[in-house]
Amino acid sequence: FSIACVMATLLLVNAASGARTVKPFQNGDRVAFIGDSITAWGAYAYVVSAFYQTRFPDRKIHWGYFGRSGATAEFWSREADPQDPHPEWANLEQVLAFRPTVATIMLGMNDSGYDNIWFLPEAQKGPALAEVKAKYEKNMDLLIARLQAAGVKRIILIISSPYDETQVTDTKPKPLIGKNAFMRDVFGDYLIRKSKE
Repeated sequence: FSIACVMATLLLVNAASGARTVKPFQNGDRVAFIGDSITAWGAYAYVVSAFYQTRFPDRKIHWGYFGRSGATAEFWSREADPQDPHPEWANLEQVLAFRPTVATIMLGMNDSGYDNIWFLPEAQKGPALAEVKAKYEKNMDLLIARLQAAGVKRIILIISSPYDETQVTDTKPKPLIGKNAFMRDVFGDYLIRKSKE
């Protein structure tokens, strides 16, 4: 049920935003799913791959799952650092080693911040969100450019799945009102503009 709800929400957000129809994957495609913990959990990526495996069994499509908990556009866009003790966590090299012909990117949940941004006084929140927006766009531009330079023929940009703004926990005493709309409208506007380019 939850997977169906997420997929339905993604489709509704894309339909409402005027996003273009995505061309189906073809025989021989090597599809890399790039993202954060939402991608790491595998729900939407596995639903997509299962759909193709059951509906188009004659198409030989290779699937690569590259989700990292806590990942941001900056995480995926930066160059490998030879001094990094965990280079596999910090660069795009393993994605490129998969030799993708198609990449899907769903990022924004962590880029949009949590209590570090959304609990700020209103006078500080506006400038902080402007900085978040600029950083996200800069790093997404860089990530897309690196994928294109490596020969990825198609890049599919996905607006982040919805955030539950009503959620309150022991570690999060008040909801982050506005985060979902920011991802959908601000990051979403960038993704739609970029996809048209």
